[in-house]
Amino acid sequence: MESKNSYHHESWESFGQNVIKFVENKRSQLSTDSFDVILGFTRGGHVLATVLSCYLRDLIDEYANSTHKGAVRPIPGKISIKRYDNACFVMQEAASREEVLDLAELKKDLFGFCQEHELKKINVLLVDDNLTGSSRMDWMIEQISRLDFITLKTLAYTRHPSFITPSLSYIIRDYPKGTSFFVMPYHKVNNKVTLKNVDVSEMVTFSLRYKDKINLEILKNDIECLRDFTKAGLVDRGEYKHITIKRGESAMNFAIGVNEIIFMYLPQKWYPPKKCLKGEHPIFKTSLCKYCGVTLDANYCTLCSYLHCNFDIIQLLVQWEDGDRVMGVYGRNPSTPKDLIHVAEEWLKDNFGSKIVINA
Repeated sequence: MESKNSYHHESWESFGQNVIKFVENKRSQLSTDSFDVILGFTRGGHVLATVLSCYLRDLIDEYANSTHKGAVRPIPGKISIKRYDNACFVMQEAASREEVLDLAELKKDLFGFCQEHELKKINVLLVDDNLTGSSRMDWMIEQISRLDFITLKTLAYTRHPSFITPSLSYIIRDYPKGTSFFVMPYHKVNNKVTLKNVDVSEMVTFSLRYKDKINLEILKNDIECLRDFTKAGLVDRGEYKHITIKRGESAMNFAIGVNEIIFMYLPQKWYPPKKCLKGEHPIFKTSLCKYCGVTLDANYCTLCSYLHCNFDIIQLLVQWEDGDRVMGVYGRNPSTPKDLIHVAEEWLKDNFGSKIVINA
């Protein structure tokens, strides 16, 4: 059975040998691909892109005899850098104006490269080193694929087996069996969250029931007064109306019935923080660790982020309107851990116990 904290620390020697072996074994295909530009995610992906470019030019004539083949471009930092200290960061989307501007600069750079070398289209290889989630890669594939002057392929040095999307053109080496996390030679070893997909079907669902009918317009207006509010999108789906609240780098989704609000996860929006932010992040007033004794577990950490990042929305809904309010806490699936439901109930009692009745 896999140890929770087992890891593999790749050596520089193995790293170099694996890249050489990959280039030699894929020589014909890589020659046909004829990559003009290799795009690497900052930081590790850029290291891999540079090393790969060197070996392509050393070992394959298609690259060695060209003045521009295998040119390396780093993906700008605002797009690339993971927000390790922000549990509310939505990894699937450009989360800031700076990030959008960086993306525009990258597109401008690639188009300039195309014009400089008088090419109708350029072949681009998008590279990251160690994929444990793939949200950045997914998002960049979507953005670059929209550019009609680019033919795109993708590569990772290795990829955790729990993450199977997006489909990649190349993977240099298999993920070591019996390993929780993989450390590249240019990183030091740190304990991290258990690497696995957050299975949304196993998470907790919250429903807040009011005695009286919900006035949707008043509710929407009240939500729009929250800090960092960006927008609220409303979709009518018959019995329930779905409203998505976006504010800053976070998003929350609700299904609203006649007198009930159901809190819903957006699976592509939530990603477990890389480390416990208890004591390091001002919004983490009462960590779930207090109730469960579990640390660095993907499901607990994601639930913890979900509750804390949306604390003021939950507070608004709990205190909204006079009258009786009943909070239901349920597993979304029979496989939902009972302890996960228990810690959610305890957290709600500690923070809102005087305002609601839980699971009455």
